[in-house]
Amino acid sequence: MPPTPSTLADLIEARREELARRFVERARRELRESRMPDPQLLDSFPALLDALVDALRNGPAPRAPAEPPRVAAVATVHGEQRAGMPVDVVQLVWEYGILGDLILELAEEQRLRPSTPDLRVLETAINAAIAEGVRRFVQAREVASRRADARLRAVADHAPAALVLRGRDGRFLFVNRFAAEVLGVPQGELLGRRFEDVLPPAVARRLTGADARAERGTTVELRETLDTPRGLRTFHTVTFALAGALAPEDPAIVSIGLDVTDAQSALERLRHADELLELGDAFLELDRAWRIVRVNRNQERLSRRSRETTLGRVLWEVWPELARPDSPYWIEYHRVMNEREPREFEAYFEPLDMWNAVAAYPVTDGGVAVFFRDATRRMRDEQRLRQARDFEQQLIGIVSHDLRNPLNAILLGTSSLLAREDLSDRNVASIARIRSAAERAARLIRDLLDLTRARLGAGIPIQPRPTQLRQVAQQVVDELEPSYPDRPISVEASGDTHGHWDPDRIAQVIGNLVTNALKYGARGTPVTVRVAAEDGEVWLSVHNLGVPIPAEIIPTLFEPGGRAAPDPTGRSVGLGLFIVDRIADAHGGRVEVRSDEEDGTTFTVRLPRRPPDGGTPA
Repeated sequence: MPPTPSTLADLIEARREELARRFVERARRELRESRMPDPQLLDSFPALLDALVDALRNGPAPRAPAEPPRVAAVATVHGEQRAGMPVDVVQLVWEYGILGDLILELAEEQRLRPSTPDLRVLETAINAAIAEGVRRFVQAREVASRRADARLRAVADHAPAALVLRGRDGRFLFVNRFAAEVLGVPQGELLGRRFEDVLPPAVARRLTGADARAERGTTVELRETLDTPRGLRTFHTVTFALAGALAPEDPAIVSIGLDVTDAQSALERLRHADELLELGDAFLELDRAWRIVRVNRNQERLSRRSRETTLGRVLWEVWPELARPDSPYWIEYHRVMNEREPREFEAYFEPLDMWNAVAAYPVTDGGVAVFFRDATRRMRDEQRLRQARDFEQQLIGIVSHDLRNPLNAILLGTSSLLAREDLSDRNVASIARIRSAAERAARLIRDLLDLTRARLGAGIPIQPRPTQLRQVAQQVVDELEPSYPDRPISVEASGDTHGHWDPDRIAQVIGNLVTNALKYGARGTPVTVRVAAEDGEVWLSVHNLGVPIPAEIIPTLFEPGGRAAPDPTGRSVGLGLFIVDRIADAHGGRVEVRSDEEDGTTFTVRLPRRPPDGGTPA
């Protein structure tokens, strides 16, 4: 059996574990920190017991004055530890009081009567621990409070919202950087000022008008428009709330402003997009379950159904005609929904007897957006155009075979008759007129065939082969000279005028241009045909003198029916220049015209030495 302690110091040393157990039990009953784990509750307890033993054995004063008292040192650590826990200063004092009570209770149980000096030392040590622990606890809490306040201010100062704290008199107590930028005043110049000092009167009245409701504890939200110092218009939501929890006797009002300019702009753009969507092509949007979630006015008009009768319903239920597996609407819409790729198509809609041009696109939420327009008129116009082209193709066959064959027979017969020597002059003249008329009809048929081919998009056919352009020009002029004995026609050539062209078509070009020059040029004036090589291409020009072509006519001169002036013979249908332009284009060339009073009129045809891709086959 251990000896009975004779002093408080011996008692504390002998019954350390008992004191710790009783301390935890008492704390669990009487102190809030009883919820703390035992290690935290007993954090400085062993060291404090050692310091009390040391104090009781060495007297009330430390033996080494240069060192702090051991009890005070332990209490310093203990106070700092408790400052970081959810413990108030009253609870800290209670801990030391519990420890003193436990020591005296245990002494009484052991029938130990402490000496008066020991009691005085114990009381002095406990009081010193309380004083030092409370001092360090308060000091640590103040430091933590200042740090927290500094952090809070730093966070508030850099918050992405305008924060303003105002007293009951409306003066600014705190303004963060964002608020200073919105108000357009340096942050350091705002403290002590009011909204009335920095904002337009109307805005300031609205903001301060919210104070009365906020002071009654009601949270108030306003929407305001402000113009920045740089002239930009910004939009804000401002919330007012009472900030009186920390100082109920002197409440303040906190105002929190959020810049919603981007959101407002996005909302306006969305509203504008909605307006445009209402004005554009017919539109409907489908969700993943094929429900119609949005339509516009044109869709209502085109489908002849109001949005009230379609929104929220499944597409295939509203228009069951589209739900057939072979329906292009069913096929293409499912492709867009499943493959998430846009599709465009044209399809007939039997219930309304109309054609639709449809564009379907996947949308981000998994549905489909469909735009469509009435293509009925265009589709039927295209059908009529196809029928007209089919007819033109048939006409080409009729003209090229059924008309040219009789004309060829007439030309062959008149040539044979004119070769006879037993005809009277009157008969020769009649036969010559017949041949001239047949030749004119053959040229007209040829021009009409060329016009039809050009309008059908096939282009005028050519058969390029090695050709000497000077020789072709001279041959055409030689053929035309007998018909115009009073008009000098000359051919001038320079350079290498060889190339790869269709000589018959080139002769047609030269013949049309020279014939026009002879018909529209001044009587008795010469017509000059020039052929030359220049910069990798060959060109030919036909020049005549006379009344110039009006400038306003030149842009349409090469269209079907285009003329520089009325045909003096009345025999032309106005296809000559159109065909000239088309033949030049078939060879990869171009036609130019220059006309004025002084120099006369010159048509120039520029040709590459070889047509691109060999030309259009005949």
